Amino acid sequence: MPQIKENRRLRILSLSKRLEEIAAEKRKHFFHLVNLSIEAKAVQLEYDGLQNVSTRMPRGIHSVPDEILAMIFEAGRGPHFGLLVSRVSHRWRAIALTSPRLWAHIRYITPPGKPGLSPEAQIDRGATYLARSGVAPVDVRINSNYQTNQISLSADVLQAISKHMGNCRHLSVVDVGSISMRGILDYISRQPAPFLRSIKLYAPSGLVFSSPFLPRGAPLLRTVQLNGVDNLNTFTFCFTALQSVTHLRLTGMSIINMETYSTFRALLMSLQSLNHLEVKLIGWQVAPLPFAFPIVLPTLQILAVDYIHPLKITETIHAASLKSLSLAGRLVEYDTSPDMPTHYHYPQLEHLVLASYYSKDLAEFPCLPKRFPDIQRLTCLAFKDAKLADIRRMFEIIVHGHEPDSSPRWSSLQSIGISAVHKQAILPALVSIVSKLKDAGHPFRSLLIPKDPKSEAGALGELIEIGEFYNDWPTIFPLKMPTA
Repeated sequence: MPQIKENRRLRILSLSKRLEEIAAEKRKHFFHLVNLSIEAKAVQLEYDGLQNVSTRMPRGIHSVPDEILAMIFEAGRGPHFGLLVSRVSHRWRAIALTSPRLWAHIRYITPPGKPGLSPEAQIDRGATYLARSGVAPVDVRINSNYQTNQISLSADVLQAISKHMGNCRHLSVVDVGSISMRGILDYISRQPAPFLRSIKLYAPSGLVFSSPFLPRGAPLLRTVQLNGVDNLNTFTFCFTALQSVTHLRLTGMSIINMETYSTFRALLMSLQSLNHLEVKLIGWQVAPLPFAFPIVLPTLQILAVDYIHPLKITETIHAASLKSLSLAGRLVEYDTSPDMPTHYHYPQLEHLVLASYYSKDLAEFPCLPKRFPDIQRLTCLAFKDAKLADIRRMFEIIVHGHEPDSSPRWSSLQSIGISAVHKQAILPALVSIVSKLKDAGHPFRSLLIPKDPKSEAGALGELIEIGEFYNDWPTIFPLKMPTA
């Protein structure tokens, strides 16, 4: 019996020890399993991310059809949105590569002083975009940074661009040398441009048309900007291409004799649908009327002239339908034809904009009411703050005209807007002279100046409406606000 009890005790001890060993082994495996589980979750998370099924992404995106995703991608903004989404996942890349409109913004640009792609990379990217755009409508923009001449487009690149002129909507060629510009004009003119809507050409060293420009026509072309035409007589090469243009901006040009004036006149008068014209000239040597034939533009409604003596240019332009006129330069009066009233050229003019006046130049203001007597709005875009004395002078001319005892001018003027004023305290000082206007039955009713001056309007606010200045010039060719 004692021997049996001893054997039982030893067996119990053995089993207890084994149970402890099993428990220790279980704990060891438990912690190992926990570590494996944690590692598995991390691996799974990374795997899901690479497969574009990360738990952080909305589950609904996976059920969206490819066609809907393509529409969403095409609604994205920015010229390189297609490139961005094509790098997200294999599925998105496949959708992007089969969506030609994602690649419709072709850019060959090297911004000066900014980090970016090398010229070679820009050319490769442009070629890739052209290939992926297929037959989708494209916008092509070339800016080779003429100052450093970083991009040089080969004949192969120009040929590729030329092949897409049939589906090109907008073309901009800016800041390229004259030789490069000549090559670009040659290649793009080899193909018809049935969908071209706008074009912008700017060559700092001179824009020259040496052969017919888009000779096969551009029936939808509406907006054109040309800068620096070196030889205005070459404009004759553009007549066919520009026949449907409604908005035209010509800058950096010189009219140096009657021959170039005749070409300039012939071009403008050939545009039967011209509605909006802006000219910024660096030279004008044309005899005044009646020695020079006038430029008659019956459909023109908006005109902006930027020249040292803009009235010399407006004297030659007759626009019976003109509604808005912007003048930049010195408003010096000079002799005109004695047989023709000065306001005859613009009988329907309503809005006059002084686009670059200095407050001190309002001494030249008296000529304007005589030339444009029926305007309803006057807008002054100031380089410097207008002072009280200048603004009072403006109102005095409206009240008295050129002579102290003459009748008020601008009998239809209802609103004056001034983009910069010296002090808001000018408002109380204008009460007396505005009262004279109202007492004379003048329809003037609003003054627009910067910020919100209502709290300082005082007695003047009881006579007229005081509002915040705004510039509503049509934005297709926005007038830049002058800066000091």
